[in-house]
Amino acid sequence: MRPVICVDGSHLKGQYKGTLLVAAAQDANLQIYPLAWSVVDGETNASWYWFFAKLKDVINDSNQLVFVSDRKKSIKRTITRLFPLSHHGACIWHIEKNLIARYNSSNVIFLFKRAALAYRVSEFDQFMTQIRTIQPSMASYLERAGISTWSRAHFVGNRYNVMTNNIAESLNSVLRWQTSFPITSLIENITSLMQQWFYEKKSASTKCSMIVTPKIDDELRKSFDAGATLPVRNLDELVFEVGIATELCTVDLIGNTCSCREFQMRQIPCSHASRAACAKEKSLYDFCSCYYTTEYWRAAYNEVFHPVGRESDWVVPQSIRSVEVLPPNIRRAPGRPPTQCQRSRTERLTLG
Repeated sequence: MRPVICVDGSHLKGQYKGTLLVAAAQDANLQIYPLAWSVVDGETNASWYWFFAKLKDVINDSNQLVFVSDRKKSIKRTITRLFPLSHHGACIWHIEKNLIARYNSSNVIFLFKRAALAYRVSEFDQFMTQIRTIQPSMASYLERAGISTWSRAHFVGNRYNVMTNNIAESLNSVLRWQTSFPITSLIENITSLMQQWFYEKKSASTKCSMIVTPKIDDELRKSFDAGATLPVRNLDELVFEVGIATELCTVDLIGNTCSCREFQMRQIPCSHASRAACAKEKSLYDFCSCYYTTEYWRAAYNEVFHPVGRESDWVVPQSIRSVEVLPPNIRRAPGRPPTQCQRSRTERLTLG
């Protein structure tokens, strides 16, 4: 699937302290694809480093790889250390929340979203100029946040359509009740949910007879409809000029590019590319990335999500048996003395 990974953390709400860390991507049908889960003490440097180190065991570092998260320094620092070739993008939804808290100006925040989602640098500059004129302090804040991390036009790498880490946050939302369970029950619920999801999506992908997935087919229909009436003329055999004077774009069907930049950034034909492809009587499917094909969708769910099995059947290596597992931290009401488990943990940690 597309190498864009969203990460997020969610506090456990029950008796036991801790944080559930999540890494997720999107499958070929633009649906949530969970990659990794973990319960840790909290969103600390050490916890995030451990989580990403485990992730690196199965996902190689690459200059095509992109991580999207909120702007926690511990996440960015860890990505820089463990995935130096990758790129880190900021979630624009978190930035928007900060802007609402600081400035509470709906008009300017709307301009921020337009700037963040713009494909062209010139388009981005127009919105930023308006923001700077209306709210100079907000423009300065956005510049300090790092334009290249939240602006699609300036981002180094390819985020496709993933401008927020809502993929990961949605997983945490699904488990909002389970995060109050004991940790082992939480993990069992996650396992059960994943088995259900993988089976359902494997069944759906197996039944799909189209070249691309259903959601991508819908995207192509929208692009076709939007470009159906646009004027088009040949500049070369497979190079076209599409649009009207105020919105004229150059489409290259050899390099799969359009001067609006949407075609190459999402790797799905934009309205201009759709119009050019139809002018040459070519299928729009031929200009979609293989990441969006039904073949790739099936491959994502090809393996069975096996249950853990009965504890009596486990074969546990001695190296694991010898590890001392400390009891988890437990929340207690103010004024109540610590439990025996908490005293035991504190004593062990104090003794090293």
